[in-house]
Amino acid sequence: MPESAWATGVFTQIDALFGAWHAFRAGTTDRAGLQAALRPIQQALQDALAAGTRCRWYKITGLSQELRT
Repeated sequence: MPESAWATGVFTQIDALFGAWHAFRAGTTDRAGLQAALRPIQQALQDALAAGTRCRWYKITGLSQELRT
């Protein structure tokens, strides 16, 4: 089901986001390292939300539209 793949992709990026944040908070990376780690995550989430606005399941479409604004 494509919706499951969409959700899995989003949750994977959210896990990566929190992993980067926890590394920063633990002192294993600095602010520049955090920013570098977050760039591809941000892009992947933006891409997922853009794809979500074209999803056939209205809940994903609505959530994606809300988060993009």
